[in-house]
Amino acid sequence: MLKVNLRGPLTLALTVTSISIVLGLLGILILGHYLDGAAQAMRDKRYAAAQAANLTPRITELRSQEARAAGFERVFSLLLPKQDQLLEVPRVIEQLARSYNVEATFQFLGSPALDVTSATPLPFSLSAKGTPTDLAAYLRNLEVTNPRYMLSVERVELNAVVLTPETSQLGVTGSVYYQP
Repeated sequence: MLKVNLRGPLTLALTVTSISIVLGLLGILILGHYLDGAAQAMRDKRYAAAQAANLTPRITELRSQEARAAGFERVFSLLLPKQDQLLEVPRVIEQLARSYNVEATFQFLGSPALDVTSATPLPFSLSAKGTPTDLAAYLRNLEVTNPRYMLSVERVELNAVVLTPETSQLGVTGSVYYQP
């Protein structure tokens, strides 16, 4: 009987098959990783497209309100003095008081900030003296009827003057807003 040694060719065939299987699995893993990355990129693009589609109506809505916003911007620019116009505020407020037979003293409680980029408050104190009717008319004009400045009132004190009961003393602290 002839003995054939198949060990060498069988080992070679098994080695080649094993290497082919390992390389095939490695190729599948690399291809799977690539496909996952490509799928994630597609999902990101779809999400970005959906976000852009959702923003389009909002942008249209904002553009339609642009004229209305410009009107508000004009009003705010009129109510917010520029920093260099703050010197006029005490004079204007005291002048208005005189037109209502009210004695008023207005003063700022601090200095304007130098590095402002938007509406900024500057604290003030206002003392006024007059009849309750004149004081009410003065405040109404200052605040509602003919506002010249955007004011924020934090504290109001109203006291009767002892020696002249028809006269009241008004003390107001708050902030006037200005623009850079």
